[in-house]
Amino acid sequence: MIEAQTVFSADLLIDGSGRAPVRDPYLVVAEGRILEVGAGRPPDALRERAKFFAMPGATIIPGLVDAHVHLALAMHLPDWAAIDADPARLAFLAARHAQEALRAGITTVADCGARHGVTIALREAIAQGWVEGPRVWACGEWLTVTNGHGYFWTRRGFDSAEELRKGVREMVWQGADFIKIMASGGTTQGAKTNRRRAQYSAEELRVAVEDAHRLNKRVICHVNATEAMRHCLKAGVDVVEHCNWLGAQEGTIEYDHDLAREGGRRGLCAGINIEQVFKPLSQNDGYAQDWGDLTRWDLMRRMQDVGVNIFVDTDAAGKDYDALPRMMARMVEEGKAEAAETLAMATLVPARALGLSDEIGSLEKGKQADMVFLPANPLIDITALTRPLAVVKGGCIMVGKHAFPDANRP
Repeated sequence: MIEAQTVFSADLLIDGSGRAPVRDPYLVVAEGRILEVGAGRPPDALRERAKFFAMPGATIIPGLVDAHVHLALAMHLPDWAAIDADPARLAFLAARHAQEALRAGITTVADCGARHGVTIALREAIAQGWVEGPRVWACGEWLTVTNGHGYFWTRRGFDSAEELRKGVREMVWQGADFIKIMASGGTTQGAKTNRRRAQYSAEELRVAVEDAHRLNKRVICHVNATEAMRHCLKAGVDVVEHCNWLGAQEGTIEYDHDLAREGGRRGLCAGINIEQVFKPLSQNDGYAQDWGDLTRWDLMRRMQDVGVNIFVDTDAAGKDYDALPRMMARMVEEGKAEAAETLAMATLVPARALGLSDEIGSLEKGKQADMVFLPANPLIDITALTRPLAVVKGGCIMVGKHAFPDANRP
């Protein structure tokens, strides 16, 4: 029995692998995966049995990956207290936010913390087809210390190595795809937590990382402080988020080149909230030092130069779940990065960070058929990212089916 096949075609394909764009491409898809990537006229046998979706003039790129969002967090809403108290309402809110991301061409999101683990249930609902949305990679609840960063929401503190170990095991039992740990303080509780200092020792983190890895789960850490970065590297953490490199003294940045080099040697992945690409250090965290016009992006470039794998994300919480392509365009327009690199930092690199590069991040044989059709070549017109014509996830057209004028006409 020949399995049902679908063929997608356009004028150009940027497959995300780093190879040159392909003219007149076609992608053969079955059961959600790519069977073949070709160019030119499809074989006659394929033309006779497959369903075709052609979009002349369009460019195909891989579905975008936002590796840091909070789908169920929206503290700005006037009825937030009531929503927060009801897991069902939190789940509905998360579903709406997920759909906003999908419409923007984001086909995979990593939810980095949701109360009651509601995004684990949302992940399953989307996978079953009950709700439309991107692929959701969920950690359940984040792990933090009592009165630590994020404690305001979970109200659960893990205050020792053994408690962290238990937290890891509990999240895995609940169905977490990865483990999220708050390695330093943050901003959500103001002066109640110190974002310039570590919340866990290297030994405490090591115990958590070892148990997570035993259970085949990667560990992502919230890292503001340089002290916390040191502890994460010693512990073998897989991914660090934010990377502010904050010194212990107010107003100081403490970038450690040797530490960054060690991260590169170990294959560390690091995410930057993309809006921080544009904010001068001298006006924010490094106000007590003369940083001129340098931004956190310049620190990330230094990390990248010594081998750290850098990707961009949004940390969206309550709004801006569709912001990734818009901010990517701004990066290119303001000369922060070339278009091809910017695309990679929102596709294949975050897929690697999540341990999913065999599944998503590029359009290659055997991978999930997650793709976005754009009105122009983004390597020439990066703003095309902000105007998706259609979004395909797992071979299914999720957004813009009407945009295929030649459906089933090879």
